[in-house]
Amino acid sequence: MTTPALVLQVAGKPGQQNMLRYSGVEARYTFGRGYNFDNSDPAVIMIPDEGVSRLHCSLSWSEDMGWMLADLASSTGTFVNGHLITVPVPIESGGTFRIGGSVVRIECQTGQIEISDETVVAAGGDETVVAAGGDETVVAAGSYETIVARPYAPDQASTGVVIPEGSHDPSGTHKLHDLTATKASQQSTIDNELSPSGVAHETPMPEGLTDGYEGLVSKLLEANLLNPEQAQQYTSRACDTGNTFFCELVHDLTGDANRDLYQWVASEVHCDLIDDATILEEMLPEPIEWLPPSVAERRNALILSDDGNGSIKYGTTDPFDITIRDWVERRTGMRAEIVAVPPAVFREVIARLRSFQESDEETEQAVIDITFSYDEEQDFQDELDIQEVPRMVEYFLHRAYVQKASDIHVEPTETGLLVRNRVDGMLHDECQLPRSVRRAVSSRIKILANMDVAERRRPQDGRISVIINKAPIDIRASVYPTVHGEKIVMRLLDQTALSPSPNDLGMIEKDLNKLIDKINSPLGLILLCGPTGSGKTTTLYSCLGSIDRRTKNVLTCEDPVEYRLEGVHQMQVNEKIGVTFAAGLRTILRQDPDVIMVGECRDEETANMAIQASLTGHVVFSTIHANDAIGVVTRLLDMNIDPFLVSSAITLAIAQRLIRTVCKNCATQSVSGDVILSRLREDGVSDEKLENLGIEIDRDLEYVSPTGCHVCRDTGYSGRRPVFEIFEMTNECRRLVMSDDFDPGELKRVAQRNGMSTLVEHALTLIEDGITTHAEIIRVLGENDI
Repeated sequence: MTTPALVLQVAGKPGQQNMLRYSGVEARYTFGRGYNFDNSDPAVIMIPDEGVSRLHCSLSWSEDMGWMLADLASSTGTFVNGHLITVPVPIESGGTFRIGGSVVRIECQTGQIEISDETVVAAGGDETVVAAGGDETVVAAGSYETIVARPYAPDQASTGVVIPEGSHDPSGTHKLHDLTATKASQQSTIDNELSPSGVAHETPMPEGLTDGYEGLVSKLLEANLLNPEQAQQYTSRACDTGNTFFCELVHDLTGDANRDLYQWVASEVHCDLIDDATILEEMLPEPIEWLPPSVAERRNALILSDDGNGSIKYGTTDPFDITIRDWVERRTGMRAEIVAVPPAVFREVIARLRSFQESDEETEQAVIDITFSYDEEQDFQDELDIQEVPRMVEYFLHRAYVQKASDIHVEPTETGLLVRNRVDGMLHDECQLPRSVRRAVSSRIKILANMDVAERRRPQDGRISVIINKAPIDIRASVYPTVHGEKIVMRLLDQTALSPSPNDLGMIEKDLNKLIDKINSPLGLILLCGPTGSGKTTTLYSCLGSIDRRTKNVLTCEDPVEYRLEGVHQMQVNEKIGVTFAAGLRTILRQDPDVIMVGECRDEETANMAIQASLTGHVVFSTIHANDAIGVVTRLLDMNIDPFLVSSAITLAIAQRLIRTVCKNCATQSVSGDVILSRLREDGVSDEKLENLGIEIDRDLEYVSPTGCHVCRDTGYSGRRPVFEIFEMTNECRRLVMSDDFDPGELKRVAQRNGMSTLVEHALTLIEDGITTHAEIIRVLGENDI
């Protein structure tokens, strides 16, 4: 099949000074918003127009249908002769179409086309292609691989250019020229559009957004997966960012809304859906040299195993982005089939692939691959005390990972060895072993963690790298000598468990907006507080993960470095050699940083340096020991930091806790508020305490009451959610902090009056949503008052 030579002219909306001209022999062109004119793909045409979507429309050639124009679920629509098209329509040589505020006119080989004072005559085979008009004549001989593209400058006299026979464009068949401004009369000539067949609606071209919605947006509205307010919000955001509408939509969706959307997408696009990271990872082939994790993440595509039918499947979070499909087909030379993958699953697999890559490149320490089948696990449970010790230790790690435990406690007792796992913040007995295996288990763990096996009198620390069910896990091991032997605690750090952005943390919307605003500020100090295991590290890394690390220099000083973030320069504190938080921060300030993260403000020196860094044009993240957000201010003042510096540097103080969520498997029963009050009184919770906490229980309302089952170990809870208290330093608060009679209680009252939600208030919203219970809130936040 011979594809005709095609010349495309793009004229901007009235008042726009530039005009673009392209030429090529591609069978398909994709139009989208872009400003990088040094584009290596001749089939992608970028138009510098705010009204054009990142992926807007396509123009494709077939001998049966000729040139067909199709909208690609763009935000603002594709218009032909003032009509919004909803199905592919034919467009002839000399025809025009409008996208955003720009008009595209095509010229092809068939017939003679008049454009202003130009005449173009095109012929196939080895005949001559002639373009004449005004004072310029261009002649090119050869097949359609030789294309004429000359500057379009009707206001200037041009000299003729002759392209010798057989010559070609060394950069390919795609040319782009930045053209001079045109007169208003010439603009109106370009704006004359042909009326095609297949036009669905007679909608006038909008100045900004269309009044109604078509294509993907319309279908989502009809399916009740979107409301008009969201449609307006994501359409506007897509225009601002240049991303597709679907990309902007899924960025904010989590949980059930995300699952419902992707189930609808799979049905709409007629593609497979994979919403399990383990299944997706099993479908990946051996590592592909041209598709490392960084490229897969940037291209939003994971190549899956070849099914042998001449096509290749790829997983993507945006099944509507056909530029991804085109790229996969060009790279593989095979027909591509889409597999829809929710963003959380896609990110988890990318994180696992990146962790495997880093472990191969970075560490000399052996990585232990732990795998237990269901039958093996049952056998171990029945005969654990007679198993070989190395396999026994691997079993402990496997069980902890399956239970989603954060820590494993291996505790010597007077009669034996007790293993307990911390699940959802609570310790649960896992197994009891005889005394005879105590020393062997301790030695095995120390060998894996590169500790001194012979040393039994002093505490030791180490690190173990394992892969459990194909998930890379880092383990921090700590040995503590006791009178009965060595107690060992192993903390499991799942490299795939980090939230990629603050949007996934579960904040109240107003608090989330405050946090994102301060993260993107040019300077400021953001301090987090909370007890050990309250999720501070996850929040810090989520904030760092949302920063554009391509344009900003992000450095951290941590103890220890728990997770590795791509594009973030992380340093490990080592006090034995003098690398403290203060020393590390002092060095960071000489590294031209934009964003700094200091693991903890432990002393006055570190706190002072963090404040000075925030005041000199840096965004600084850190943690500090305090009970609530207002306590952060009090703690800094107690460290003898000048009140003026405290009030000037702090932009946000964040307190957080983790609260267990009810088990979905057994949370089927609802009880009245009267029953809830009776149960709390039996547990020793007085009415005065409820009043101090600001908890009101309506006796007539129904509340979720989990009963306990095998899934949640009969606790009634499975998983945890963070609750936050975010204090923003306002001018009124600054005056209170700098006053001679500073009162933390008054500062808290002013902050609440200005809209600060306390930890308890955030937790109560989870009760309204049926996520947690009053008893759990009182257990975690019982010592906090409003």
